[in-house]
Amino acid sequence: MILALVLFPVAFAQESLTVETNSDAYFEGDTIVVSGSVGIRFSDETPIIIYISNEEGARIGVDQVEPALDNKFTTLFIAEGPKWKKSGTYNVNVFYGGEYTAKATFEFSREPVSRSTKSIFEVDAGSKGTFDVKYAISGGTLMDMRLVPRNLGMTVEMEATGDGSMTLDLPREFIGAESQDSKDIPFIVLIDGIEVDTTEAPVHSEFRTITVDFLEGDAVIDIIGTYAIPEFGAVMLVVMVGTAAMIAASRKI
Repeated sequence: MILALVLFPVAFAQESLTVETNSDAYFEGDTIVVSGSVGIRFSDETPIIIYISNEEGARIGVDQVEPALDNKFTTLFIAEGPKWKKSGTYNVNVFYGGEYTAKATFEFSREPVSRSTKSIFEVDAGSKGTFDVKYAISGGTLMDMRLVPRNLGMTVEMEATGDGSMTLDLPREFIGAESQDSKDIPFIVLIDGIEVDTTEAPVHSEFRTITVDFLEGDAVIDIIGTYAIPEFGAVMLVVMVGTAAMIAASRKI
């Protein structure tokens, strides 16, 4: 009985802050998605502090974010630059309110053969001309990217030579997912007709950044929102869900 009383507060403290990365291993140039949740969200906008350090304890990256209303947080780091010199085990240390801490680890390698590709893809926007989408991909090659207004979204074609991920900066001017009161809602994302989870970076006024994990052999990513090119207008969420269902069904035929 005494042992249980001693251990209970420890278990509670561990659950009050969690952290994870979207992969156990990264290569130079990859996008590292750090996410987690807090058990208790402070009302005074206390930020979550996130540090990345190498095996020697040298600080490689730092960021601070506020937890969302659902107590979750997400941020991105790019594994490139003069501080990312050594391959090995890297630590992600997270602190919240001076009381809660959490830790995750990942392996980093500078092997050039596995580096991710970062670039800009020019997308045809019809009468609006064209617009640029910044992207980063590891484990494959981007083949095509195009708006599909009738589906209220975008289709991305790729050649996945291995398991990997793709990060996209989607300009709000041309594609988005919003509720009727103009608040952001999640995109629906399908890979080869199957709905998958995505990770979204903190909110930016000009674009939304999403990261999609894929498997070797995957080919088509459909990103569905509530508008694609403004003249098509925003629609209700029920229409978005219906469109996703139709696309998924058509992929299986």
